[in-house]
Amino acid sequence: MSSRSRKTTILVTASTFPRWTDDLVPRFVEDQLRFIQAQHTEIDIHVLVPHHAGASKQERASGLNIYRFSYFWPLRWQKLVYPAILPNIKQKKWLILQIPFLLLFEFLATWRLVRILKPDFLYAHWFVPQGITAGLVSMLTGIPCAFTSHSSDVQIMNKIPWIGTHLSRFFIRRMYAITVVSRRSLEKLKAFFNKVEWSIIEQKTAVIPMGVDIDQIRKRNQDSNVLKTQFGLSNHMVIFFIGRLAEKKGVTYLLRAFAQLKTDHPTITLIIAGDGPLKVELEQEAVLLGIGDRTQFIGYTSGKTKVEYLNLCDIMVVPSIITESGDAEGLPVALLEGLAAGKICIATDVSGADDIIRDGENGYLIPQKDIQALNTAIKMVLSLSETQKNNMLAKARTTAESFDWRPIANMHYTHLFSDRNVRNNL
Repeated sequence: MSSRSRKTTILVTASTFPRWTDDLVPRFVEDQLRFIQAQHTEIDIHVLVPHHAGASKQERASGLNIYRFSYFWPLRWQKLVYPAILPNIKQKKWLILQIPFLLLFEFLATWRLVRILKPDFLYAHWFVPQGITAGLVSMLTGIPCAFTSHSSDVQIMNKIPWIGTHLSRFFIRRMYAITVVSRRSLEKLKAFFNKVEWSIIEQKTAVIPMGVDIDQIRKRNQDSNVLKTQFGLSNHMVIFFIGRLAEKKGVTYLLRAFAQLKTDHPTITLIIAGDGPLKVELEQEAVLLGIGDRTQFIGYTSGKTKVEYLNLCDIMVVPSIITESGDAEGLPVALLEGLAAGKICIATDVSGADDIIRDGENGYLIPQKDIQALNTAIKMVLSLSETQKNNMLAKARTTAESFDWRPIANMHYTHLFSDRNVRNNL
């Protein structure tokens, strides 16, 4: 441990991190670190992430020191990481050739920063590749290393014959602290170990999700009818989805369920907020299903506009799935945002939502890829009395209180970096 005469220095590695101010890349890692930094001025957080053409190589933003390393040349060919590694490889198979370069140059960049910053802790978001590269640096330097698993990042190692399992077991054992974002993620981690081994690892592992800035959502709270008029949706029942338009989000199943509602419920509108590789395909599917005129694809939405849509919608749907490649959600931040806005949320039971949604009480849980179940759940919401609806909305808001970034960030700090917890696990 370093002397207490200086700030505790933490070097964080991640692969999902905003490249610039209005980036479409999810910001939950930045938000987590920003809230930790704001609440604990005795620490100094540095973030190392892959570079992308057009992004600054080094900057200070949101109270964080950010460094971006190059992993392929020419820089315009760096296409592996953003917005997400697995979907990028699925679209362009040749990108798999950049993986060894990413691993090598991330290791070298981490090693270089460790020599410069002399951090007290290394902290990796995702096991692959950050947990491995940070774990190697930890072995060479003796600096304690922790990591957060966001769902399928550990499980994917099973796809590498023999060595994948052994690498996972080796590095996970060396971590002094681990967090996972849901119980499902915990089970994926647990599967690598026998009962005796897991009894040891379990002591340094905690289920702590990402969070949501409840103040940001609620300070802009407006009457939904006023907002609907503003957006040309007067007298419409609005179903809302927000997220990246990628396979694991399951939006195609939402479109198909919505198509079954159009005849009996002519005033329902579906709004899809987000961008991604499947955007054009999903827009075409909506037309083929005969719901093109009832479905609005509004593109990437953030800030004030996102909060307005959260407030005006009547139902929020999170139709996440597990893809054939094993890609899956941990616990979608969008679900937490919907609950914080006091909306009735319908989510699949493979999204991590089963950690927080009590079916029929503060929302609805449905099986993945089950169009009929989603259709039925929407109809159930439409049939609720005003009293039943208000009770459910109140419970949704209460549930969200537990996921505000302020307590959630402090839970991360306590488990990952507090002296007492670290001493117990080292």
